[in-house]
Amino acid sequence: MSAVVDAPHERLTKLKALAVLASVAYATEDVLRVLVGTVAVAGLAAARARGRQGGRSTALADPRKLALARTLYDGGQTDVATICQTLGIARATLYRALKDRSGLPPLAPEAPNSH
Repeated sequence: MSAVVDAPHERLTKLKALAVLASVAYATEDVLRVLVGTVAVAGLAAARARGRQGGRSTALADPRKLALARTLYDGGQTDVATICQTLGIARATLYRALKDRSGLPPLAPEAPNSH
Protein backbone atom coordinates (compact mmCIF):
# COMPACT_ATOMS: atom_id res chain seq x y z
CA MET A 1 0.00 0.00 0.00
CA SER A 2 1.34 3.32 -0.89
CA ALA A 3 0.07 6.57 0.58
CA VAL A 4 -0.50 9.48 -1.70
CA VAL A 5 1.47 12.44 -0.42
CA ASP A 6 1.09 15.93 -1.82
CA ALA A 7 4.19 17.55 -3.14
CA PRO A 8 5.37 20.53 -1.05
CA HIS A 9 4.43 23.07 -3.73
CA GLU A 10 0.89 21.60 -3.96
CA ARG A 11 0.47 21.90 -0.18
CA LEU A 12 1.55 25.56 -0.36
CA THR A 13 -0.92 26.22 -3.14
CA LYS A 14 -3.75 24.71 -1.06
CA LEU A 15 -2.77 26.81 1.97
CA LYS A 16 -2.70 29.96 -0.15
CA ALA A 17 -6.13 29.15 -1.55
CA LEU A 18 -7.51 28.64 1.98
CA ALA A 19 -5.96 31.91 3.11
CA VAL A 20 -7.59 33.75 0.20
CA LEU A 21 -10.96 32.15 1.01
CA ALA A 22 -10.65 33.13 4.67
CA SER A 23 -9.80 36.71 3.68
CA VAL A 24 -12.84 36.89 1.41
CA ALA A 25 -15.06 35.50 4.16
CA TYR A 26 -13.79 38.07 6.70
CA ALA A 27 -14.22 40.91 4.21
CA THR A 28 -17.77 39.76 3.42
CA GLU A 29 -18.57 39.63 7.13
CA ASP A 30 -17.32 43.20 7.61
CA VAL A 31 -19.39 44.47 4.67
CA LEU A 32 -22.51 42.71 5.98
CA ARG A 33 -22.00 44.11 9.48
CA VAL A 34 -21.79 47.67 8.12
CA LEU A 35 -24.78 47.09 5.83
CA VAL A 36 -26.97 45.69 8.63
CA GLY A 37 -26.04 48.61 10.89
CA THR A 38 -26.86 51.12 8.16
CA VAL A 39 -30.22 49.50 7.43
CA ALA A 40 -31.07 49.39 11.15
CA VAL A 41 -30.28 53.08 11.63
CA ALA A 42 -32.31 53.99 8.54
CA GLY A 43 -35.24 51.90 9.78
CA LEU A 44 -35.21 53.58 13.19
CA ALA A 45 -35.07 57.02 11.55
CA ALA A 46 -38.04 56.13 9.32
CA ALA A 47 -40.02 54.87 12.30
CA ARG A 48 -39.24 58.04 14.24
CA ALA A 49 -40.42 60.11 11.25
CA ARG A 50 -43.74 58.22 11.41
CA GLY A 51 -44.03 59.08 15.11
CA ARG A 52 -43.03 55.71 16.50
CA GLN A 53 -40.45 55.28 19.20
CA GLY A 54 -38.53 52.02 19.60
CA GLY A 55 -38.09 50.11 22.82
CA ARG A 56 -40.27 48.53 25.39
CA SER A 57 -43.34 50.45 26.53
CA THR A 58 -43.59 51.48 30.15
CA ALA A 59 -45.49 49.30 32.58
CA LEU A 60 -47.75 52.20 33.52
CA ALA A 61 -48.37 53.53 30.00
CA ASP A 62 -52.14 53.25 30.49
CA PRO A 63 -53.31 56.51 32.14
CA ARG A 64 -56.06 54.68 34.03
CA LYS A 65 -53.54 52.28 35.55
CA LEU A 66 -51.30 55.19 36.55
CA ALA A 67 -54.26 57.06 38.05
CA LEU A 68 -55.22 53.96 40.04
CA ALA A 69 -51.65 53.62 41.33
CA ARG A 70 -51.63 57.27 42.41
CA THR A 71 -55.05 56.99 44.05
CA LEU A 72 -54.08 53.86 45.98
CA TYR A 73 -50.77 55.36 47.06
CA ASP A 74 -52.16 58.77 48.01
CA GLY A 75 -55.04 57.16 49.93
CA GLY A 76 -52.55 55.73 52.39
CA GLN A 77 -54.73 52.68 53.01
CA THR A 78 -52.79 50.34 50.74
CA ASP A 79 -49.14 49.45 51.20
CA VAL A 80 -46.68 49.66 48.31
CA ALA A 81 -46.23 45.89 48.03
CA THR A 82 -49.98 45.36 47.59
CA ILE A 83 -50.23 48.14 44.98
CA CYS A 84 -47.35 46.60 43.03
CA GLN A 85 -48.81 43.11 43.24
CA THR A 86 -52.27 44.33 42.19
CA LEU A 87 -50.94 46.24 39.17
CA GLY A 88 -48.31 43.65 38.26
CA ILE A 89 -45.41 46.10 38.47
CA ALA A 90 -42.14 46.35 40.36
CA ARG A 91 -41.67 48.65 43.33
CA ALA A 92 -39.14 50.75 41.39
CA THR A 93 -41.67 51.18 38.58
CA LEU A 94 -44.24 52.50 41.03
CA TYR A 95 -41.83 54.96 42.63
CA ARG A 96 -40.62 56.11 39.20
CA ALA A 97 -44.22 56.79 38.14
CA LEU A 98 -45.02 58.65 41.36
CA LYS A 99 -42.00 60.99 41.30
CA ASP A 100 -42.84 64.59 41.95
CA ARG A 101 -41.61 67.38 39.68
CA SER A 102 -38.39 67.89 41.66
CA GLY A 103 -37.27 64.41 40.65
CA LEU A 104 -37.34 62.97 44.15
CA PRO A 105 -39.41 59.90 44.98
CA PRO A 106 -42.51 60.54 47.08
CA LEU A 107 -41.91 60.36 50.78
CA ALA A 108 -43.65 57.87 53.01
CA PRO A 109 -45.71 59.40 55.79
CA GLU A 110 -43.28 60.60 58.44
CA ALA A 111 -43.28 59.16 61.92
CA PRO A 112 -43.43 61.72 64.74
CA ASN A 113 -39.96 62.81 65.85
CA SER A 114 -39.05 61.83 69.41
CA HIS A 115 -36.40 64.56 69.71
